Amino acid sequence: MLPHVEIGRLQVRCIGPGASADAVRARLADIGSRLLPAALDRALGDLDDGTTLVILRRVATHVPLVAGEADDDCAARWAERMVGSVRAAVADLAVGSRRSVERDAGIAFADPVALLAELVTDAAAGRLERWCWQPEAGALAAVQRALAALPGSDGRGHAYASSDAPPPVLSPSGAVRWALGCAGAALPALVSALHDDGAAAAVLALLPAGDAQHLATALGDLPPALAADRAATRSDASPLFP
Repeated sequence: MLPHVEIGRLQVRCIGPGASADAVRARLADIGSRLLPAALDRALGDLDDGTTLVILRRVATHVPLVAGEADDDCAARWAERMVGSVRAAVADLAVGSRRSVERDAGIAFADPVALLAELVTDAAAGRLERWCWQPEAGALAAVQRALAALPGSDGRGHAYASSDAPPPVLSPSGAVRWALGCAGAALPALVSALHDDGAAAAVLALLPAGDAQHLATALGDLPPALAADRAATRSDASPLFP
């Protein structure tokens, strides 16, 4: 399966004779918008392993320009250089047995549940200012796409179709409600991960009373610690599971 790749911003710096700089920039802008996306699709190949979600913060590469080179050849070489840098960054973010790994180049999550668990844990701990949770990073949209094939928490609808779009501005309670609503059939696994991390009580405290009760109903038998700690402190939001 080909990976889903989105480039938030492509910045190109041209170094060469000043007299031709404007023409080079114009040509690269044309190739970048017209030919580079398809060339990247071809060059990416088997980069995707089917489970890991990788959010790259910044990838730099250098592409020498060749005089007289055809546009298609330039796009192919440009794509190969970019993909080489992406592969190196992804290899450096190998998750292994961990749920997530973060380095200067970006962050990788073992699977969608790992991403949602880290988002919810950060919401409870007041860490939503992290770069990976900002809209331009694309992490929330990526996890929603990854969960698209799973059924919703009702076992019928699909999580991607039934959940709201990622909120543009995250609040602790909003992030928790969105993550739980987005999880779909992965909801028990998500709550189990939070319970294993000892974060379940703090997370449930962010939910309004109606949501906590619906969550308990959706999950069935809760672990004892969750059952004891699910008392809600707020009741001013619409139900998460209508």
